[in-house]
Amino acid sequence: MVAKRLSLRAVTFALMASAYLLLSGQTSADELVAAVVIAAAAVALAQILSRVSERAFVLQGIGWPRLIGGTLARLAREVMTVGAVLTSRQPTDGRFERQRFFGIGEDEQAEAGRRAVVTLATSLTPASFVIGVLTAHHELLLHRLAPRRASEPRPASKRRPA
Repeated sequence: MVAKRLSLRAVTFALMASAYLLLSGQTSADELVAAVVIAAAAVALAQILSRVSERAFVLQGIGWPRLIGGTLARLAREVMTVGAVLTSRQPTDGRFERQRFFGIGEDEQAEAGRRAVVTLATSLTPASFVIGVLTAHHELLLHRLAPRRASEPRPASKRRPA
């Protein structure tokens, strides 16, 4: 049990330090020291919170393989969509839409954790962002970058015909 906890903390430390270095964009000596200090602080904070909390934080009923696979597939697809929209010379309009999601129904805390993970996973892709969670309707209010379809009319030009 102790070995499992130590290995979990070592993995957490490595992930936190790697995430810091990835986000900093450089591996200078200053950044390496900062990564070690921040990763150690993150592991220490996680340890303190696990000891003083009344309940363990557990995400249940999320379906991790489907969530992670769907998010990665959507990320790849939407990076291409956003790249195409940003490199085109035509303006694009976004749109708001509602996306339905279903609750677990067993526990309010598990439901809140599930909503948080779904909100993060949906906002991770560049062409969509969660504006709000409509809990009464089990819906997410999204803003999506929507490229104009070829069948839609082009906006009127401001230049006069010659």
